[in-house]
Amino acid sequence: HGAIFAKLRDADLNIVVTHLWPQSYWHEKGDGLGNAYRLQEINIVLDSTIRKYPSETNWTFMGDFNSVSRKDYYPPDNTQNYDVTDEIEKAGYEDVIHYLHGYKSNQTAEYPWDYYPGHRIDFLFATPSVPSRAVKSYPIHDAFTSKYSDHMHAVCAEILLKK
Repeated sequence: HGAIFAKLRDADLNIVVTHLWPQSYWHEKGDGLGNAYRLQEINIVLDSTIRKYPSETNWTFMGDFNSVSRKDYYPPDNTQNYDVTDEIEKAGYEDVIHYLHGYKSNQTAEYPWDYYPGHRIDFLFATPSVPSRAVKSYPIHDAFTSKYSDHMHAVCAEILLKK
């Protein structure tokens, strides 16, 4: 597990791709620390990127977070742990799907998760200056991902790289 960092200089865009610890309930078998370990991982990534370079304003942060977002539940599901996505949003990132489609609590027909089963653990977050450059962002749930992915959805987004 780890992260890859890249900067597209011509587009003035920082890209972070990650895959966090996959086990929900443990770091070492039976310890119940899976969520705490992911939170530790996410803080290392945030400390190495957006928190380390506050003058950089254009960030995308995507990948398999193995965590859920409270904004994907309506009504709220108090059995879920939202610490990782809460920490990402507290650091200044916004979910691009929510930016483009609204929140489940809005009960809007535009919200794409109404059309796909399961819980989302893959995200594309961006700092506030980036989502307006997004052309589209949507979940992928098709014959290929159903067969070859362990996730119900992957997230796809196209970001228009304009200066």
